[in-house]
Amino acid sequence: MPLFQRNRPLPDRYADLRQSLRASKEEYELALSNFEQVVEPDLIDCYIYALNAASLRYKFLMEQAREAGI
Repeated sequence: MPLFQRNRPLPDRYADLRQSLRASKEEYELALSNFEQVVEPDLIDCYIYALNAASLRYKFLMEQAREAGI
């Protein structure tokens, strides 16, 4: 399903993008929380990767929102 559909009513047009932003922010916060609590070196690397991935996804979605005028 495309992120943007022109035939939706205005308040719902970008609902998918807003939901993706919320989910991405929650994903980042969870990875940050896990990173702050972990002590195993392998898991530290894992959560660093998760933080970077979530951060990049959130930045991408924010750029999409800016371009859409949200």
